[in-house]
Amino acid sequence: LLFLNRKKQLFMYLGAEFGAIMLSVAVFPRMIYHCFGGYRGKEAFTNAVNSEKATENIEKAMSIISKQVANGWIWELGKVIIFAVFLLLINYYFFHFKVSFDKERLTARLEVNLHLRKKSSWTISVDGLVYLILSIVILGYILVVGKIAPYQTDRYYMCVYPLIYIIIVHSIFGVLQRFGRTKISLSILSMLLLFICVSGHINQNINYLNKTYEQRKKLDAYSNLPVIVLNGAYNWYADHWIYEYSKNPAVFRSEGYCDLSIITEAVKSHDLSNGFLIYSCRLNMSEKELFNELNKYTTIESHKKIVSAGDPVYLCYIP
Repeated sequence: LLFLNRKKQLFMYLGAEFGAIMLSVAVFPRMIYHCFGGYRGKEAFTNAVNSEKATENIEKAMSIISKQVANGWIWELGKVIIFAVFLLLINYYFFHFKVSFDKERLTARLEVNLHLRKKSSWTISVDGLVYLILSIVILGYILVVGKIAPYQTDRYYMCVYPLIYIIIVHSIFGVLQRFGRTKISLSILSMLLLFICVSGHINQNINYLNKTYEQRKKLDAYSNLPVIVLNGAYNWYADHWIYEYSKNPAVFRSEGYCDLSIITEAVKSHDLSNGFLIYSCRLNMSEKELFNELNKYTTIESHKKIVSAGDPVYLCYIP
């Protein structure tokens, strides 16, 4: 917009961008602390100055994007596009291969002019400039987030998926148009994208769906029993299942990482003789390891896994 001397649109754009930032802070002012004072912000700044795992993190990020955008084929698509562009450049500078059709005479004309075009110039349209900027934004975002993110997960990169699709679609369509008509190119492009999307939905996992919900309905039958929540991840992680265990008459939650001693407090302060439930939240222990450790604090006579999907839940009895 600056180069095109569109000052009004430029200031409107800048106003929209900075306005979005200001509104975001107004809606959630705590973000300032999260960015600069919270543990995630500190991790990001630490990673920004530490280059030990930069390459590894970028590779993980590209693997995530490839799986979710193109069913793991983004490198292959890139190679196909690069090869097609390479052929177009060879033809443009050396071969000048051209095919034309005469509908009236029902003939095809093939023209080949073998020589090197010495003088050439490039003209980038406004549309081309937009796609160039989008490419820079995608690359810059992946490099920055891959560098500073505390760990690599798909939700950090979902915001650039639409931009990646725009670049892929435009690149493939631009190449196809060189070889065929617009309608034919659109048909081929549509079939290719449909094939990629369907393959992705079949082969790739869809995250952030509560797939264990149906199985956890079984817990309604045990809402009269006390609950012991053992947490092996963050303190807030056990809140994932708060809608299940909030129905129970008593809930004991471990505070520290893999702190199993909470079962001692539960045994002393509540009647567990009719049985109780144990929620094992991200403990990274096998069932045998877990109950071997728990038996160091109290004797568990028997146990049965009643929920196996996600974080397991056990029905337990003490003597």
